Amino acid sequence: QRVNGMSYIRSLGNLYRNAFRETVTVNGKMLTELPLGSKDNATAIRSRVTGVVVGDASALRKVDLANLSTWQCVNDFSKCVNLRELYADNTNVTSILLCDGGPLEKLHLPESIMALALYGKRSLTDLLIAGHDNVISLEAGNCSDYVMGKVLDILTTKYNA
Repeated sequence: QRVNGMSYIRSLGNLYRNAFRETVTVNGKMLTELPLGSKDNATAIRSRVTGVVVGDASALRKVDLANLSTWQCVNDFSKCVNLRELYADNTNVTSILLCDGGPLEKLHLPESIMALALYGKRSLTDLLIAGHDNVISLEAGNCSDYVMGKVLDILTTKYNA
């Protein structure tokens, strides 16, 4: 399903209440928020989205896919250079691609995450990965001390268990 023709729309409202299915493609230069899931209202989710393709959405600041249990594809948010918050708690996603650098402050990931690369994440102050058992690739560089400490904690916990 495509969500096009949104060049001047900033928000689409609570999309998690709509019965989207399969992969959703989003384009919108002014779009700042994409609530396909809900961190705060898991019981209201009707979407059955399995993947998200983000095209020209460079103004996007917040993506909420939390509690969207059908979401499982590798998703590319590398063009979202202004992304500040990404919530993917309680999903089945295994990998997320992020841009190098950028103002990302909050990143919440599920226990299914297998691969993650964090480069230039100096603004990230809230990193949560629900579990470490499935992590097989974790890269970080030029990040804040907070991020490097979290990465070290994850690796220490995983390999000293």
